[in-house]
Amino acid sequence: MGSGIAQVFAMNGFQVNVFEVSKEAIARGMENVKKSLLKFQEKGQLREDPEEVLSRIRAYSSLPEAPKEVVLLEAIYVTVSSQFYAYVYPVVH
Repeated sequence: MGSGIAQVFAMNGFQVNVFEVSKEAIARGMENVKKSLLKFQEKGQLREDPEEVLSRIRAYSSLPEAPKEVVLLEAIYVTVSSQFYAYVYPVVH
């Protein structure tokens, strides 16, 4: 869910900073976004190159390294055994 939110903002021209709990979670999320963007491109539903959209998404696994921005969206996926937190900080320019 968090990667999808970041993708929608990036597809609409926003610079997005994402916080994930680990570098592995970042890699999975970015791979999911890339696959999704390629599907949009194949269907002719993407206005620009997928790499251009991806360049607007920056991911961090350390909160002190993440930029402190105005807007915060929190996506939480909860299962019986685990919780997943994603913080998305879009920068409106």
